[in-house]
Amino acid sequence: MSLAESFGLVLNQELIEGLQNSLHRMSEDILSWFVATTKGDSRAMLDGFGLSRTHR
Repeated sequence: MSLAESFGLVLNQELIEGLQNSLHRMSEDILSWFVATTKGDSRAMLDGFGLSRTHR
């Protein structure tokens, strides 16, 4: 594994842990809003890459 790959794995793990810690401290109202807001964005992104289930 290259140095860049190793660093990427460490950095990604730190980002995931930080996100998990942040989400545990959020109120349920904010989490509901976040899920509702990002759900449409992820579908649009998948459609843009031709990865949605309707395009398979």
